[in-house]
Amino acid sequence: MESKKPVLIITALKSEAKPLIEHYDLKSDTESQFRVYQKDSITLLICGLGKQKASESVSEFLQEFPTDYLLVNVGIAGGNPETTKIGELYLIQKITDEHTKREWFPDVLLKHGLKTSELTTVDTAVTNGSAGFKNLVDMEASALFEAGIKCIPAHRMVFLKIVSDAMDEAAFSGIDVSALIEDKISEIDSIIQIYQNADVWNSPILNDGERENLSAGTRTMKLTATQGEELKILAEGKKIKSGDLTDLWPKMEFQSQSKKERNDRFEQIKQFLSS
Repeated sequence: MESKKPVLIITALKSEAKPLIEHYDLKSDTESQFRVYQKDSITLLICGLGKQKASESVSEFLQEFPTDYLLVNVGIAGGNPETTKIGELYLIQKITDEHTKREWFPDVLLKHGLKTSELTTVDTAVTNGSAGFKNLVDMEASALFEAGIKCIPAHRMVFLKIVSDAMDEAAFSGIDVSALIEDKISEIDSIIQIYQNADVWNSPILNDGERENLSAGTRTMKLTATQGEELKILAEGKKIKSGDLTDLWPKMEFQSQSKKERNDRFEQIKQFLSS
């Protein structure tokens, strides 16, 4: 019987970790320099609050333990009440760092049944309402992705956020973080099992020729770095669904004469890859 593939669950807070520790019966590694809990194929790391702690903790952990993990970030997030619901679990499809403006795209390639959302990572807590933020807000995800992508491919990183508040400071004291995680523990476990059993685990989704074609097409169309990253993710999804990208390459033999032409053609290609 094949052993289960290794999973690294990352939380910022002990209160986020507690229900997961109990559910998986994880034991503290008292000899480790990290706040880490482990049993069988599941390892849980508490990285601390904020981008700097998240980046340092995850980078150092992955350097010391360079395993082929599925990285799963589980945590709470503030949500715009017009687009999100308190207590709801969302799988994140796009992460934007508010400070650097960099954008990251976790590969949401597998059927999962969850609602999806975009997420903004901020440097300081948002306490005056959702002003300017259309979806979810947290304080770690962009740093976790940036640290993780150095060792783990995007299709093995999953970000799960539960809405804890509407970014209103007056409501913060009443938040029961552990209860929010506990309420969604079966859905979190289901996502982990889906990815543990997926065929896309270790092997690159695109072969060398396909990656070269994508790079050439990106240069020809003069796509931005963000567009190029989004194109790669969509192409991987198309490859998984159809097994073939032959029809994509002629669509990328297009030399844009303006940004508008480039963006219009890029939108057409996105629609093709999403179909």
